[in-house]
Amino acid sequence: MTVWNPQGTALQNALVQRALDACDFPFDRLLPSLAGEGKTTIGVTWADLSARSSNSGDSHASGGPEHDHSHAEGVHSIEREVEGRARVLGLFYLPPHTKVVLDTTLEANPELAAEVFLAEAAHAVDYHHMVPAKTMRRAVWNALHGSNDGGDIAESGDVEHGHSWFDGGGGYSSWVGESFMEGFVRAFAPTVPVTITLDHPVTPEATRAIRAALLSAPPPPASAVTARVYRAKPSSRVYHDAHQGIAAGEWFDTATLARAAGLRPCRSCKPPDA
Repeated sequence: MTVWNPQGTALQNALVQRALDACDFPFDRLLPSLAGEGKTTIGVTWADLSARSSNSGDSHASGGPEHDHSHAEGVHSIEREVEGRARVLGLFYLPPHTKVVLDTTLEANPELAAEVFLAEAAHAVDYHHMVPAKTMRRAVWNALHGSNDGGDIAESGDVEHGHSWFDGGGGYSSWVGESFMEGFVRAFAPTVPVTITLDHPVTPEATRAIRAALLSAPPPPASAVTARVYRAKPSSRVYHDAHQGIAAGEWFDTATLARAAGLRPCRSCKPPDA
């Protein structure tokens, strides 16, 4: 069963399929976690994303020159320079609204289209395979640092490195969850040219370690993910299981763990309270 559901024109769908044909990651491993959202596939649509690019000046201050990381909006957005102007080329919507949107300008550049799509697919693999497996983010962290620090890697905050997975004063280029995009493409689609380079070099050794880590564990059972809850950002004291317009910033395996962290259930979406 395929996880990806291309919803564009014949040309657009062919570009997505070309990228998938170059990638040998077993995307069916995302299915148990997707079931927690009531999904069996991830939609891939295309749109003119130039309107988002027009606001890129603000995003550069926090996201770096190649990527706008808009967690507050519940979306990762990849940004590159096109004809001398920064432009958003792809969006990945975080759980529980998992989907990918690609910019129509990519129709003219199949190689870049493949890289952008697979970079966004890497975020889907992160949230729907690595996070449920619990140990994979640490394995990627170690691969990109040449270390074995042990413990869990937080999504936000400074993990005594000046950065964490998607946070830290060093800015977007230092966030390991973004360098993982490059690592994923190199590990599972080596024929796709990679044009993004960030602060953590993805060496051949790191590439092999990332591939081994992501293939090391079977997908968790659906029952292990359906009870997960989340809060939108580290300062929030409210948790959700699915709330339109409020994206996940930090996941908890159970409501009990969220309560232990001092959170209460949202009164609108009414997630489980135990």
